[in-house]
Amino acid sequence: YGLSMVTASYLHRHVKLLQTLLQDSELGEIRAVVWSWCESLDKVFSADPQDATQDPTARRAVVDALGAAFETYRRCMQTEHTVQPIASESLLELLKNMESWLASTIRSGQREDGTYDGYNLVRFSEGQAEVSRLPLMLEGQVAVLSSGVLNADASATLLEALFDSTLYRADHHTFLLYPFKSIEDFLSKGQVDVQSSALLHQLVEADNRQLVVKDHAGVVRFAPDLVNRRGVLDVLNQLAQDEDWSTLVEQDREHIVNLYESVFDHHAFTGRSGGMYGYEGIGCTYWHMVAKLLVAAGECVQDAQDTPDEVQERLRGLYHRVRDGLGFRRTPHQFGAYPIDAYSHTPGDRGAQQPGMTGQVKEELLTRRMELGVRFTNGEIHFKPSLMREDEWPTQTRSNHVLQRELSAGEVFFQLCGVSVLYAMGATASIKIHTADGVTEISGSVLPREWSQRLFARDGAVAELQVTISA
Repeated sequence: YGLSMVTASYLHRHVKLLQTLLQDSELGEIRAVVWSWCESLDKVFSADPQDATQDPTARRAVVDALGAAFETYRRCMQTEHTVQPIASESLLELLKNMESWLASTIRSGQREDGTYDGYNLVRFSEGQAEVSRLPLMLEGQVAVLSSGVLNADASATLLEALFDSTLYRADHHTFLLYPFKSIEDFLSKGQVDVQSSALLHQLVEADNRQLVVKDHAGVVRFAPDLVNRRGVLDVLNQLAQDEDWSTLVEQDREHIVNLYESVFDHHAFTGRSGGMYGYEGIGCTYWHMVAKLLVAAGECVQDAQDTPDEVQERLRGLYHRVRDGLGFRRTPHQFGAYPIDAYSHTPGDRGAQQPGMTGQVKEELLTRRMELGVRFTNGEIHFKPSLMREDEWPTQTRSNHVLQRELSAGEVFFQLCGVSVLYAMGATASIKIHTADGVTEISGSVLPREWSQRLFARDGAVAELQVTISA
């Protein structure tokens, strides 16, 4: 079974958001079966999460308890429809405990090089749940940066570790989806050492092809119609019925099942990432994920506004290091295509491949708003372009077809909710709001709620915003 640390990161972010939304809210009534499910979860999450992240026995007990809670919930949802009142404080307490458990899980996935697990494997045995790690993945780092678990300094440290990791591709100044690795050629795969098992050795000598097959070159492999360990066990059970093989089956059964698992390692199969070199596979840069990394780095910059200047500067520098390897900052020669077009991936041995409207387009829209410093908080619009570089402030006048006038040197133009916005540097921050009735000027870089709501409503009341950014 796979264990998604990525999902844990985004659940942590979601649980934090729910607490913000529910603060000081009256919930009223809720279906009794839903609240019973919440109470079952709270029994698990009210305990200390440390044991479950470290001990296989404690981990299995938690998994079983959560599984039973969800099983009861699914069974009762179809038949029980009564409602009951609920206090928001009770639900907030559950969410707080869930946040603590998710944070503990995420932190337990930190690797020795400072990066984090993306996906893990879990094996269930009697009373235990053992966790093992899959190789490093870029997606895991993006998720942790987005989770809200790390503070600003730790986020900067993770981004620095990412540039020092095996995911960094120096020739493109960007990142691989998974680290490069070598794989066996096709004919070298699946070979079985029959000398390790008396049963297998004698099956080959007897030309019995139920379990293993010897080819013309003398190489032995498992029979081609075996698809999983259950198939191996079925064959072993059939052989055990034959007195010629029963003793050897009893002697080698566990060894052969383990040998089959070690040869194919189905438990750790990850598809393209571990088996092919193109299409987001080995050695590939997946541009959508790099764009998601840029969004996560930008969010870290936004969330660090109240931290020391040194930390903010580290994060801004790291954001632009990620940006330098993406999109319009690349040349056609470097990218292997027009850099402003969206492409799926870049394999290790060629330029960008598979053009199309990938998720990168969405992420680039989000990051440009971040760079322009536009942020919505508590119904207000904030303008703080801390990610804009100095060379983005024009040094010459130029014509603007939207405003149908000349823009002065130093003015930056964009649109927000259909309203034209002009940035300019000045001694003190202020906003001029242009309407049909005239101009209203306010101090600071925050558009008050009443004016922000007019923009959100797109009612045409605001014609233009002139925002002076404090130098």
